[in-house]
Amino acid sequence: VFRALWDKRAKTPPPPVSASPFDTPPPLPLALTPLVGREADFAGVLGALMNHRLVTLTGLGGVGKTALAQTIARWAWEEDHAKSKTPRGVPYVALDALSSGRELADFVRRNLLPDSPPPATADENARQSDAVRVIADALNSGARLLVLDNFESTMDDAGAPLALDFVHSLVAATSDAVRVLVTSRRALNLA
Repeated sequence: VFRALWDKRAKTPPPPVSASPFDTPPPLPLALTPLVGREADFAGVLGALMNHRLVTLTGLGGVGKTALAQTIARWAWEEDHAKSKTPRGVPYVALDALSSGRELADFVRRNLLPDSPPPATADENARQSDAVRVIADALNSGARLLVLDNFESTMDDAGAPLALDFVHSLVAATSDAVRVLVTSRRALNLA
């Protein structure tokens, strides 16, 4: 079932891939135990990713959002690299080190594209717009799925609007072949 869902979505041919910064497996911690009893959740998330470009896993801390997202990221990368002639990456960014959504765009940029210099401006909106453009270009050329884990750390009062705008703008700037999976204790309420 899982392969059929992923294969169906993958039939849209991605643009030709040259050297991508996402050619290596996502930097995930070693799974010490398998995801047990979550097959329906796994299938449900894959189904949602088939039909929506942005999917958010929400719930209380400790319910397994991160474990499920990591399992999906690992599986998606392995499936794509085992079957595709032009495999695409699955970048994974853990956001738990952030204390404000004001830092999100630069943080994601540094994590995904460490050699990409940020713009020389202090204006948050200009920095974010530039980050969205650079990240979207990279994702469009070499990624199938971006995972943003622990998004709630960006939802402080001052930074939440910027963080939500970043995700919304990034999804809008990427191709239909790219999906974004977010884990958060709070719903994003983005359409």
